[in-house]
Amino acid sequence: MPNIKIIGAGIAGAVAAGYFSSSSPTIYESSNPEGSKLNKHKAVMRIRDPRIGMILGADMKEVDVYKQCLFNKKLYWESDIRMRNLYSKKINDCIAAGSISDLGKVKRYLLMNFEISNVVYGASVTKFEKDSRRFFFEKSFEPKSSAESCAVDYDFCISTIPVFKLLEMVDIDTAENFSWKDIYVTRIEVPIKSEVHQTIYVPEESYCCYRVTLEGQKMIFESINSAPSKEEIEELSSYFGIEEVGDLQKKQYIQKMGKIFPINDDARRAIILTLTEKYGIYSLGRFSVWKKLRVDDLIPDLDRIRKMMEISDTRRKYESKFN
Repeated sequence: MPNIKIIGAGIAGAVAAGYFSSSSPTIYESSNPEGSKLNKHKAVMRIRDPRIGMILGADMKEVDVYKQCLFNKKLYWESDIRMRNLYSKKINDCIAAGSISDLGKVKRYLLMNFEISNVVYGASVTKFEKDSRRFFFEKSFEPKSSAESCAVDYDFCISTIPVFKLLEMVDIDTAENFSWKDIYVTRIEVPIKSEVHQTIYVPEESYCCYRVTLEGQKMIFESINSAPSKEEIEELSSYFGIEEVGDLQKKQYIQKMGKIFPINDDARRAIILTLTEKYGIYSLGRFSVWKKLRVDDLIPDLDRIRKMMEISDTRRKYESKFN
């Protein structure tokens, strides 16, 4: 049974732990349980592949989602090229394909509550040993001024943390500039019973929000650069047929690194390959591979990682015979 360690207890780390559950991997998470990445995720997260729930051991609710685009004060069931490009420029600072191209009625799954086991919370990984299979972390305790330093040996390490942080731990310099934008998430309870799942995309720059979602009793406003004003919340809510929400109690959050901007793709691939070859680190999830991904993309990526692990294990066995 391979000794697998996972860094990061967000959704990617949780799915990796479930995928390799037969190896009982340990997850190392820098925050405490209340501040874990799963608890911090307040934006909309819908799943396309129900296997995610099976891997996590979580219940999933199948829902019909209706998606439209707001443009020039009108709602559209289909987006044209202008709408798509404006939306991409608004959230990505470039023109690329996005979810606004897939409007209309779609089937999605919502993750219900689930638990992650074998997590070492408060464990901040600090350094990897080159050409070995070992990393060091500091385990924080109360009071916060004290810390315990620990070494961990592994056969394979799956990293889900931002790649630029990992590069610091392995002391690799790169000329690439990793940049991103935080997103602002505003959530309110709608003042009328609701059981629907609807999303309106907002490509125009005159609005802070780029996406507004009615998810059951909650309305979720996702915006760039700042939280939406009371007036914007009221106007966008009116397109759902919901009025007088500006004075309702709001919960506002900042989703760190909500939108990441691409780097040179050849350099990105070279970094990922170097981490695997030199340190036995396998990158998983959008922060680790620094690429825009959906949660559903984790499964085929984990299939590839598993195959790479099998090849690596076989190669080491052959090498031991000839040494």
